[in-house]
Amino acid sequence: RVDFKLAGQPSFDQVNTLTLEIPGTVPLLHADFMFDSTGKPPTDMGWVQKSYVYQAGSNTSTIMFSSWDAYYVYFSGPVIDDVVVTDLGPGEPPPVPAPLACGEAKKHGDGELVTVAGVITLVPTASDFYIEDANRSGGIRVRTSRYSLTPEHSVTVTGLMETMPSGERRIYLKGSIYEYAAATALLPLEMTNKAIGGGPIGTPPQGQPGVAGGTGINNIGLLVRPTGLVSNSDGWD
Repeated sequence: RVDFKLAGQPSFDQVNTLTLEIPGTVPLLHADFMFDSTGKPPTDMGWVQKSYVYQAGSNTSTIMFSSWDAYYVYFSGPVIDDVVVTDLGPGEPPPVPAPLACGEAKKHGDGELVTVAGVITLVPTASDFYIEDANRSGGIRVRTSRYSLTPEHSVTVTGLMETMPSGERRIYLKGSIYEYAAATALLPLEMTNKAIGGGPIGTPPQGQPGVAGGTGINNIGLLVRPTGLVSNSDGWD
């Protein structure tokens, strides 16, 4: 178990995020801790005690603390002190939270913590990726700025639900990544243009809106390939 005290740089009114990484642990790849430094003066920084239990993969462990907060404003990141590592003896690895189906996760409101398991199908940006349920019943976008994950891998993630300006629901990775392993690639599902998007799932904002005029099963977040007949051409071969 690793114990430490966490605070933020005084005089910076912001929420700091501290990432704890311990390579080789089981099953944890990383965990995030947040601290709100709003209104904290230098004489009373508001230190809080934090701890995390993990199972080491060898006799030695490298513990790494990092944050992107100070990248944007110098000296504005989180602050740590009194780091202590305690050997708790042999035991089972920490349990992985029971995952939800992607569609069920979307029924949770913004800011609610959810865990989802699936296969990575698409990485549209350096900070976002999509995962799908193994049975292809749903998919969801995941936002993270700390990992370059790739398709053809299964993963279990814990994070906070949020709604993008476009209305798409996604998970903001503020918890942990578990069980990242190679997996068989999921091929795109073929569907007609009018079926893409589908109707709503749940009751937004605790749900996922469909597309304008959409009906049927909501498939936002799924990897698809549109099919249909060409009815018009702009002259290009």
